[in-house]
Amino acid sequence: LYFRSFPTQVVRDPTRRFVALPADDLPAPEALLNLRNYEATNRLIEPRSRIAAILAALRQAGPQGITPDDLVAATAIPLASVWRCLFWLMKYGLAE
Repeated sequence: LYFRSFPTQVVRDPTRRFVALPADDLPAPEALLNLRNYEATNRLIEPRSRIAAILAALRQAGPQGITPDDLVAATAIPLASVWRCLFWLMKYGLAE
């Protein structure tokens, strides 16, 4: 209830196409994951392998992007996990 009035927006648009962003000036995703020890803090985050698979599929899709449903088909990762991976990748500037 504390955050009930906090402004938020549902961003799970199934028609949205996500793209990988150039990461030339960013550390590798593995290095970004190492900045925070998610496993030790029991934070809700997807396994590193899933994040890597989603990023690889985004890069393979190219500039036209790919929808979350197509990411599920390409990676066999459940849709809820695809969304969590996408949110993490967007948070660190690896996707949009």
